[in-house]
Amino acid sequence: MKRLLFTTLLLVTLGALAFGTSASGPVTTLGDCKPTVTGNGSAKNNEPLAKSRAKDDWRDKAGAAHGFAYQHWIKSSGKNLSCSRSGGLGNRTWTCAAISQPCR
Repeated sequence: MKRLLFTTLLLVTLGALAFGTSASGPVTTLGDCKPTVTGNGSAKNNEPLAKSRAKDDWRDKAGAAHGFAYQHWIKSSGKNLSCSRSGGLGNRTWTCAAISQPCR
């Protein structure tokens, strides 16, 4: 069993090296990224929706500033998605900020 796990781990590592990726994903070169963009979003009683709106706003701003190729959150570098809440239990509002460098 140990041998099978070791062999699998070795193959995955070698495959990642062969395709130019690290264990955390593809490597982005510094020349492909633009300055940091901040997107904001809010929603009543719904943190996931506020996060989604913040990322949508980030995409809109990154695309407007740098073109279609740079509006992909998944390709961006240094992602930070933070939220805060205000109000009481029945009247809570979530506000989120999506901050990242757009990359292509």
